[in-house]
Amino acid sequence: MLLGKKNRFNSMKSKKFGNYLKYALGEIVLVVIGILIALYIKGIYADGEKSDYIEKAGIQIIDDLKRDTAIIGLIVRSYEPLEATYKQILGDSLNREEFKECKACGTIAASIQPFTINLEGYNLLKKIEVDLKSPQDSLIQLTKLFYFQAVPTMELLNDLIKNDVTDNLNDWRDNQPLYSNWIFGIADERFYDYVITN
Repeated sequence: MLLGKKNRFNSMKSKKFGNYLKYALGEIVLVVIGILIALYIKGIYADGEKSDYIEKAGIQIIDDLKRDTAIIGLIVRSYEPLEATYKQILGDSLNREEFKECKACGTIAASIQPFTINLEGYNLLKKIEVDLKSPQDSLIQLTKLFYFQAVPTMELLNDLIKNDVTDNLNDWRDNQPLYSNWIFGIADERFYDYVITN
């Protein structure tokens, strides 16, 4: 297959990745709302120093989430114009001439846009001791839990995609004599034979 492992095809085909990004954006919005509420009730904490630290962490988390949301938006928007091309490739509906005319088809399986969550605010928040019986501290705990779950998930997704792309490139390098021409942008009829039949 041109794009690698069958599972990746199925995930892209069923739009699970797009749904995950929508879900992640929804989670980010909920966390931002929660942080704003936490900042509002910060006066409940008797210890002014702790309150200031919580405010600093909350402001940093909001800034981190804004940057994360903007970056995710850019990544999603960069893939949107390629959606029709992905569907054509996955559906094996491109003929040889269409593939030759497709500017993105040659590199679509060899590119990756990894995403790393900004963790400055989370790292500040991790240092805060919380009392799980306190409703004010439960919001801090929920924010910590969000990051505790989101960071490994995003790292796993990045690793899966990166490994899949690397496996494709290594396989092509080792098993496809057309690979060196493809890397240098040299038209090679063997490349079109390969992508149309494999």
